[in-house]
Amino acid sequence: MRDSNKKLPYLEFHLTNHCNLNCKGCSHFCPIADPNYLTMDTFCRDMKRLSELFINISKIRIMGGEPLLHPLVATFAEKTRRFFPYSAISVVTNGILLPAMSGSFYETMVKNKVTLDISVYPVAKEKMSSYTLLASQYGIPIKFTVVNQFCKRLNVTGDSDKHYIFKRCSVKDCTFLLNGKIFHCCRPALSEIANKKFGWNIPGDGYIDIHTNVSAATILDFLSQPSPTCSYCKEVTWFPWEISKCQESEWLV
Repeated sequence: MRDSNKKLPYLEFHLTNHCNLNCKGCSHFCPIADPNYLTMDTFCRDMKRLSELFINISKIRIMGGEPLLHPLVATFAEKTRRFFPYSAISVVTNGILLPAMSGSFYETMVKNKVTLDISVYPVAKEKMSSYTLLASQYGIPIKFTVVNQFCKRLNVTGDSDKHYIFKRCSVKDCTFLLNGKIFHCCRPALSEIANKKFGWNIPGDGYIDIHTNVSAATILDFLSQPSPTCSYCKEVTWFPWEISKCQESEWLV
């Protein structure tokens, strides 16, 4: 049963975990992720359930990895709008694949009022105007975020004060959806990728299953408190953007 007055402020999810631009220290572990694609059945089941729980999700970001690698990216955008007609919906991309996208992709974006949220990395900066030419011609709103540096914050010993880290965290409101589970952010959701690659033991059990007997209020209360994975983060350290060499030092403080 929906809590009629409850809204989820933010939600992001991956269409793919892998990417066509491997950034050093990527917080979503894309450089070390195996190729994968979100299935439509899983997505629709989860979004239907969320639409039953919440009257709206204020902001939804369709992400990756690189979401444009998914052949059904336009369909995901269309169905997201169908489930949440009043949300601010965007596709988060590095923009490199935009010239290869079909006219139907752009038409779907326009019809469903989906914007482009483009991360502009140094390697693509000079060509970005050509990458976004079609999107501009279709009149699709574009938000550009120039990214010249990344940060690392992981502490694999897990002995950080999770309450202190949570209080100061810049991504604690980046609610992440994966296979019917709501996480505080991408780190616990995607920890298995790094654990498999480097033999770490970052917990991925800090989630709430939306397909159980939970309410919107229960989910919001869960998100207002630290995750077990918060103990595996520290204060961030910044470094210039580079291509990843897939070394564990890229993520560890």
